[in-house]
Amino acid sequence: MLRCEGGLYQRLINFLLNGTKVAEARTDGQGVVRASFHLGDSVAPGQATVTAQYNGDDVRGPCSDAKPMTIVSAPTDLVVGDTFGDAGAMGVVMARLRRTTDYEGVSGRRVDFRIDGTSVGHASTDARGWASLEVSLPEGMAPGSHPVAASFGGDVSYGGSSATGTLTVRQATVLAVEDSAGPPETAVPLRAQVQRQSDGTPVEGVSVVFEVGGTYAGSAATGADGIAVLSWAVTDGPVTRTLAAAFDGNSTYQGSSAEGTFTLVAGDTTLSVADIASTPGGTAALRAHLSRTHDGGGVAGKSVTFTLEGTGIGSVTTDDEGTAVHDYSVPWTMTAGTYTVVAQFSGDAGYNPSSGSGTLTLAHAGCVLTVTDADGLPGDLVSLEAVLARSTDAVGIAGRSVAFVLDGSPIGAAETGSAGIASLAHRLPSDMAAGTYALEATFAGDETFLPSAGSGRLTVLPVSTELLVNDVFAEPGTSANLTACLRQTAGSKPGIAGKTVEFAVAGTSLGPGSLTNSNGMSYMAYAVPSDLSSSQTISASFSGDATYAASSGSGTLYVGRPNLRMSLVSLTRQSGQVIAMINIRNTGTAPARACRVTLATLRSAATVTPLPVTVGDIPQGPDGVNVQLVWNGTVGAPGVATLLRVTAVHATGSASSSLRVTLP
Repeated sequence: MLRCEGGLYQRLINFLLNGTKVAEARTDGQGVVRASFHLGDSVAPGQATVTAQYNGDDVRGPCSDAKPMTIVSAPTDLVVGDTFGDAGAMGVVMARLRRTTDYEGVSGRRVDFRIDGTSVGHASTDARGWASLEVSLPEGMAPGSHPVAASFGGDVSYGGSSATGTLTVRQATVLAVEDSAGPPETAVPLRAQVQRQSDGTPVEGVSVVFEVGGTYAGSAATGADGIAVLSWAVTDGPVTRTLAAAFDGNSTYQGSSAEGTFTLVAGDTTLSVADIASTPGGTAALRAHLSRTHDGGGVAGKSVTFTLEGTGIGSVTTDDEGTAVHDYSVPWTMTAGTYTVVAQFSGDAGYNPSSGSGTLTLAHAGCVLTVTDADGLPGDLVSLEAVLARSTDAVGIAGRSVAFVLDGSPIGAAETGSAGIASLAHRLPSDMAAGTYALEATFAGDETFLPSAGSGRLTVLPVSTELLVNDVFAEPGTSANLTACLRQTAGSKPGIAGKTVEFAVAGTSLGPGSLTNSNGMSYMAYAVPSDLSSSQTISASFSGDATYAASSGSGTLYVGRPNLRMSLVSLTRQSGQVIAMINIRNTGTAPARACRVTLATLRSAATVTPLPVTVGDIPQGPDGVNVQLVWNGTVGAPGVATLLRVTAVHATGSASSSLRVTLP
């Protein structure tokens, strides 16, 4: 206690053991201080001095006090570990030295060992107090328990102690392995016997570990007869494998091991082939299942070869279930029917060969027949087409006959080409009515394909026509013959016979029409009114029928007649030719239609070949039309008098005039 008229609080006190500081602590409110410290192994038992020392502060001076301490040896105990070993081999004995005050290990102390009362050596304890000694166990040392005594003699710090334990000397064993054999995936017994080496007594209740071909197979305990039996599922692999068995030993018996042989026996297999259906051009999944005969389990990883009607078509490896599937593309050349599929497994070291068969049934393949619409005119040679194609991929089918039917009547057949197109040339009747007709095509089917049919349309177009009406010249009060020509517009434009053409003048119908003759001409007489003084429009129409399209046309009824007068305008000579300019006037009551003018000479010495000049229409009027005519024959000398004959030909007649001229 540190005090000055009462306890001093929180003052640092140092504790010294034999002058060496071993602890420090501060006073409490009463001036009391307490400290604990550890007496190391180096502190010898006996008398020691403990000093408490206060070094003072700014207010109070230092002070100290010393008291004697008696140090005694620490008590100990020994714990001997039970061990085991084999006679003739090295064994280990061990013991732990502890303080009984806290049961912590005491290091660096010598511990002596005796077995069966005989000293076998000594060892020093480690940091945890353990002393271990390796000893040689004599060859003739009897199996069983032997006392192990350990002792610590004590020293200046620790009291002595001793204890005993047990060393068990294990008995030697022998292990024998029985050879085994079996097919893959079957359960076979693996057997091994453990016996005491000394007297052959079976060792019961110990575990034996089996390996086959270096791979762990399992473990089994020995029975009363010392035999361990393990049921092992045989794996596929090498035919001959090492069969090893081992007993690792225990506290009573030494371990032992031995080897034998496992022989793989080929197992019987069954190969079944599933029946399947497909079509030419399709994909047939040919399926075979390889199984063990004894339990039906699938055999994986084996090659199965497929043949179709004796021809190899491929090999496939079985999957984990023993199934081999070959996707076979059926050729289009194969016909419908039933075919034999054979699957073959050739066998190997683990499995015997096997084979099986099934059927591939091919149905007729589907096809599509598509008819192309067509059109034409009566009398035309039209091309009718149909495309025969496979249903699966729309590829054309060649070499098949396709029959065509038009409006319910067969008209012929054609064979499909490389693209599946059948083309038939058919002449339409010339009197075939315009309209739409059903066009059908059929394929009767064959060994590969099902029958098929398709339909389309044939459109017969009406024949295009034209109606030409001639201009007519007539005097009032006379009869005019109206004419029109009905003909086709295509080709050589032949006339159309036997059709009714109706006429009208100035929009007034002339009554029932008249039939065209073989040239397509239609005629009708028209009485020109006596008081008619001007030209009128002539209309003609054909209303059409089932074969020919309607058409119409118009012309002009000219009342009166043209009257042509010719006069010389000029006459010149150029490059050996005489050129005459002629004026032609129409003084009549109707125009001169489609007029052509020719020139001739009336000289008796020579005849000039006329060169016609087309003038066209010459209307009524005083001015007329100037026409240049070339005298291309033998020309006389200048100043020679001659007569020229000018002739004008028009639609309703002609006119001529003789002109006396002097050659320029």
